[in-house]
Amino acid sequence: MHLALFCPPYAGHLNPMFALGSALQRRGHRVTFVAIDDAAASIEAAGFGCERVGAHSHPRGTLARLERALTSLRGVYGIRKVIADVAGMTDMLCRDAPAVLRRIEPAGIVCDQLEPAGGLLARRFGLPQVSVANALMLNREPYVPPPFTDWDYRRTRWARERNLGGYRVSDWLMGRVSAVLAHWSAAFGLPLATRTEQCLSARQIGQLSSALDFPREDLPEGFAYTGPLRAAAEDEPPWTPPAGTRGPLAFVSLGSLQGGRFALIARITQACRELGLTAVVAHNGRLSDAQAAALPGAPIVARHLPQRRVIARCELVVTHGGMNTVLDALALGVPLVLVPLAMEQGAIARRVVRAGAGARLQGRSTSVAALRRPMQRVLHDAAFRSRARDIAASLTAAGGAPRAAELVERHALH
Repeated sequence: MHLALFCPPYAGHLNPMFALGSALQRRGHRVTFVAIDDAAASIEAAGFGCERVGAHSHPRGTLARLERALTSLRGVYGIRKVIADVAGMTDMLCRDAPAVLRRIEPAGIVCDQLEPAGGLLARRFGLPQVSVANALMLNREPYVPPPFTDWDYRRTRWARERNLGGYRVSDWLMGRVSAVLAHWSAAFGLPLATRTEQCLSARQIGQLSSALDFPREDLPEGFAYTGPLRAAAEDEPPWTPPAGTRGPLAFVSLGSLQGGRFALIARITQACRELGLTAVVAHNGRLSDAQAAALPGAPIVARHLPQRRVIARCELVVTHGGMNTVLDALALGVPLVLVPLAMEQGAIARRVVRAGAGARLQGRSTSVAALRRPMQRVLHDAAFRSRARDIAASLTAAGGAPRAAELVERHALH
């Protein structure tokens, strides 16, 4: 089969889709991404075809602007600006991608849940669709808090009303996206869609496992937890600590977008040193060389590292709670300390804490002392590592990218 893949152009979404695309290729299928020019180089370097769209509205340099908006996200104005960018991307894809789909004639569409254009286009062209939750699932249930909140799961009437209120706020904030979806669903002659969730397929894949997610009661029959979508671990280059490295290791990452928060990373590396740990910091090119050299506590610092190889040697992972770092740690049975910063990170942290596989920063302070407390808890309480290993077993059993590719194949063929 020839499959068209759609997803947001950020590394945290592209990398899992690359793993799924590679697994599909190994099963003999052809994979083509539909993406803006800024994403094309990484897509093609990963071994996939790329159909470029958005030359007029999303020219080269757009991705850097979008990432700046995400890294500096502050307040309602910042959120609405990011939502306007999301709406603009969906509008462009609905406008420009039909010509691509007519030309390449895919047998089906595989689409990240966060890009609703894929669902509208699949229905417009009568194509099978599989929705992939590379981030937290968007599927609404009254007792499951909205993914942009850091609320805990409670099966009470009060929690249900709180969650429904949160979804009403979300719908208001997403007004720009709603207008785009309404316009294109009408233009394509489809039933009215005003929410991203209405563009999902009943055939869905999620990167979590049921042991890590909040309890779910209303997932579609075509839904499957597959665990992390990753290339084989042996595909990453080997890694060993530099000679003379002292003490056990802690991996420190604020993800591909937040790695420039020098002051916060400096406090984390200092807290690591006070606990007898050597921090291993991956900043994804967001720190200058001078900043990297100035981090206290004699950390090991690099722009990029083979993440899973490093985590496998660590006693704990300190992170903002991005989906991919969390899953990489738990898949290896390594517990976490979570410092949520934005977006869905608080919601992911809640799931990790509920599963007993990590601790999160309490309160608003990110002082060295405040950071040290949850790190000390995780290091000294063996229950955290035990629960992380339980989660690792559930993620492995879910099947990963090979099972996800098998499900895509099955759904697209039937």
